[in-house]
Amino acid sequence: MLELPENHDEAIAILKQVLTATPGDLAAHRGAYGKFGDKANARKLIDLYRDLQKQNPDSSEFLLYLARAYCHVGKDTLAVVQFRKLLSNDPQPEVYLDLTRAYRRLKKLGDAVKSVDQALEAMPGHPDPKKEQVIVLSLSEAYGEAEKAAEQGLEIANLTESDKAWFGRAVELSAQKSKLTDDLLEVPGFL
Repeated sequence: MLELPENHDEAIAILKQVLTATPGDLAAHRGAYGKFGDKANARKLIDLYRDLQKQNPDSSEFLLYLARAYCHVGKDTLAVVQFRKLLSNDPQPEVYLDLTRAYRRLKKLGDAVKSVDQALEAMPGHPDPKKEQVIVLSLSEAYGEAEKAAEQGLEIANLTESDKAWFGRAVELSAQKSKLTDDLLEVPGFL
């Protein structure tokens, strides 16, 4: 994580300088979230990414980070707008997952189903879209379909042990017609 000064204005100036030079600098993004990712400073985090996006309108990266910042501070409706704009200009596969998760948090499960289908198409053989599909189906109480999707997840090549455990537990719960537990619903953030 990038060490930032206590003064917010100085910290923002440093972040803008570093991220303008290197938009994908994860240490700088972690620093931004560490400094401004709480409720009290959420506006500063959004403004930082909005300013970076305005200064670099041709960069899809800053639009993605703006959308993710909206998600981080609980503004999923605004995030959806940005994700959809990003997908219309630069359809990056992982953005379909971000969009699915935002729809899921908004309890717009029909839209989540559509975006997870696009994620599955864009990222074949990757466990994350299949996990999202299982989650959305479970939240929709389509337990039979969730069980089948989780079983398909177990067939993905080169799964990590934690992915195998996740899909195995999802199969069990779905077979019992039980919603997924909170630990299975948790999705790691991009940082």
